[in-house]
Amino acid sequence: MNIQELKKIIFEEVKKTLNEEITEPSEQVLKGAMNVFKQNTGIVAGMPVFVGKSKRTGSIYYEINLDKEIRTNVMKALFTSLVLKVEARELPGVIGGYSFKFEFSYIHPNGNSNGLDIGIVFYKDNKYIAKF
Repeated sequence: MNIQELKKIIFEEVKKTLNEEITEPSEQVLKGAMNVFKQNTGIVAGMPVFVGKSKRTGSIYYEINLDKEIRTNVMKALFTSLVLKVEARELPGVIGGYSFKFEFSYIHPNGNSNGLDIGIVFYKDNKYIAKF
């Protein structure tokens, strides 16, 4: 095996490894997105917990269980479970850029479940842009 073949093999392995890796947003960037969410919705949800990654879509998933917020009779009549889901994705062509999609997932007392898209926050060039 000559040097050129060895370089080609190494290059292909590095390329394959880089394509498989999904980078997560830093805690500071995620905290900033949650602050923008709070400012736009008035909902104080706290920090979400990491749930998992998708190699297929490149998404990173977080959740916050909001069951403790189901306190009033009206809320109890509407929900038995309430979760805020956050899906983070890298923005293509933007180094360190992310989009954060916010969605409520809930279960009704009759057992049916639904989801509700709330909005999205973009982090790009050290700035947050919200669309709610």
